[in-house]
Amino acid sequence: MKRLLLALSFAIFPLQALSAELVMVEQAGCHWCAKWNEEISHIYPKTDEGKRVPLRRVDLRDLPDGIAFSSPPVFTPTFVLVED
Repeated sequence: MKRLLLALSFAIFPLQALSAELVMVEQAGCHWCAKWNEEISHIYPKTDEGKRVPLRRVDLRDLPDGIAFSSPPVFTPTFVLVED
């Protein structure tokens, strides 16, 4: 999970827009979602990246209408960087 956070840091750091968010697609019973919750969820909002690009959680079975995915997420967790 530390590698994932590091990868996210490099992917998010150059963003200048304040209207971006990191969407985490999750579902009940997902082992890796549970690991994220256990190891990273409390750290992410405290990071520079988390302050600039807040995390929004959505359920795989109830995707929001306001986000147009180029292809629907299949696996969880799936992280999608959304602007505007």
